[in-house]
Amino acid sequence: MEAPLGASLIKKLGELISSGFGFMTAVRNWMKKPENNATKWDLFRYELYYAIKDEYQEKVVDKIVNSIFDEVILNREGKINSLEFRKIVENIIPDSNKKVQVVETLARHFDICINKYRLMSDEHGSGIIPESNHFESEMQELKSAGKCKYCSMGIAGWDMARHLSACDKRAKANSRAGNEKIFLIKAGAGLFWVYFEANASDTLKKIDGFLRDLWLECCGHLSAFHVGGITYSDEIEDSEDESMKIAIGKILSPGISFSHEYDFGTTTELDLKCLSERTGGKIKEIQIIAGNDMPDFRCKCGKQAKDVCPQCVFDIGPEALLCSKCGKKHDCGEEMLLPVVNSPRMGMCGYTGE
Repeated sequence: MEAPLGASLIKKLGELISSGFGFMTAVRNWMKKPENNATKWDLFRYELYYAIKDEYQEKVVDKIVNSIFDEVILNREGKINSLEFRKIVENIIPDSNKKVQVVETLARHFDICINKYRLMSDEHGSGIIPESNHFESEMQELKSAGKCKYCSMGIAGWDMARHLSACDKRAKANSRAGNEKIFLIKAGAGLFWVYFEANASDTLKKIDGFLRDLWLECCGHLSAFHVGGITYSDEIEDSEDESMKIAIGKILSPGISFSHEYDFGTTTELDLKCLSERTGGKIKEIQIIAGNDMPDFRCKCGKQAKDVCPQCVFDIGPEALLCSKCGKKHDCGEEMLLPVVNSPRMGMCGYTGE
C-alpha cells in the first residue's frame, strides 16, 4: 500500500535534514525540486535557481528567476536565442558589483540547458523529460563528503567551505610569515568538487595544467577560462581571446565565479569560484585542500559500477554504468567501455583517469 502524502513528505524531509540541511532549508529545497515527470521548462527554472542561489537572498533569487521565466516562457513561448536571453537577463538583474558575474552565469546555464533539456526542440512533444537521475545527482552532491587535508576530518561537501575557514590546524599550518597573496578556489561539476590554493602570481595557464592533471587530460584538447565576460585561452592568434598567461591576482578576488572548458567537442565544463584570500609564504605548487570522495556509482543490477559506456552515457544516463558482469554482456562490447573514475570527465572521449 502506498504511503500517505504526509508520511512521504516527513520521510523526505528527514532524509534531507539528516544530510546536513537545516529544517527550513530542507522544506524549501524539497518544494523547489521538480519531480521526475517535470517538463523541460520546470528543469530550466530549477537550473537557473541553483545557478545563482548563493549570490542573493532567497527572495531576490526567487524574484529574478520568476521574472526571467515569465519573460522567456510566458511572453516569448521559449522562442529565443542565447543573445536574446542575455539581453533579458541584463534588464532583470539589479545593478551591483556582481551583475556581470551573475549575467555570465545565467547565460552559460541557458546554453547548457539548450543541449541538456533540448529547450528548442519538440522531440518530447509535451515537453516531458524522460525519468532521469539528474535531481538525484544534485542531492548526492549536497550529501557527498571529503576529508580536510589539515585535520583529516570527514566533512559534508556542502559544509567544507565553512570548515576550512574555521579549521584550527589549517590556520596553524598557514601561519608562516610571508607577503604572497594566496587564493582559496573551489572547482566543481556535478558530483565532483575540489578546493585548492594557488598564489595570486600563478597564471591561469598553471591552473589549467592543474585541472588537466587532476581531472581532464586525455587527448591534448584545447581549453579556455571564462572570467567576467572575457575568454582566456592559448589560441589567441586571430581571435578575441586573452592569453591564459595572465596572473590570477589581476582578474580574481574573493567572491568572483568563473568557468573552465576542456575539449570543445566533447566538452567538460567546470564551475569555479574564488572563495577567500590569505597572506603567507609563497607555495611552490598548487595545493589540494579537500576533494570529494569517490561517488558510490552503481550498476542497474545494484552491484558496484566498474565501467561506463561512452556510447550510451548521453542516451540512457545512469544505466550506462556497468558492473564487471554486466559489462561483459553490454551490447556495445567490452572494448568500448571506459573505467569509472573520480572525475567529471568520466565516460567522455578516451578518458581513463591515468
